[in-house]
Amino acid sequence: MPLIQELEISIFTDSDHGHDKITGRSITGILVMVGSTPVIWESKRQSSVQLSTYGAEFVALKRAVSVAEEIRYTLRSMGVRVTKATNIYEDNQSVCISSTNPGTTLNKKNVALAYHYVREHQANGVVNIIKIPSEDNFADAFTKGLNSNVHGNHFHNLMSN
Repeated sequence: MPLIQELEISIFTDSDHGHDKITGRSITGILVMVGSTPVIWESKRQSSVQLSTYGAEFVALKRAVSVAEEIRYTLRSMGVRVTKATNIYEDNQSVCISSTNPGTTLNKKNVALAYHYVREHQANGVVNIIKIPSEDNFADAFTKGLNSNVHGNHFHNLMSN
């Protein structure tokens, strides 16, 4: 029996394709919110070189789904009810369509495992992938340098959320 009411879990994810100019690797940014509190934030270089923005975004989305599984398990272990799908906010339209529409086919073999992992969790109701504008994606600040106005707006909106 859960000890407290269910809290909404939201994850913002983004990537910057080819961020590292020496190795060509992209960077993944993730921000996890439980209720209105940021509990996990990370900025990590991806472990493999991706040939497209689509591939880099899918690798970042796969990481976000993995983090969603971890945070859901942790909350359940602490007695928090977790029944609703975790909302994952992504700013790449193609990735959102590929991961949410059962009628789409994978034409990019280099991201096949990430694709199937994300699609399986979306179909099982563990996550709900939602397209948001890039300027509303809090994870943007973890993937690239932003000017002070944009950076300030992100964190002002985050704190007043």
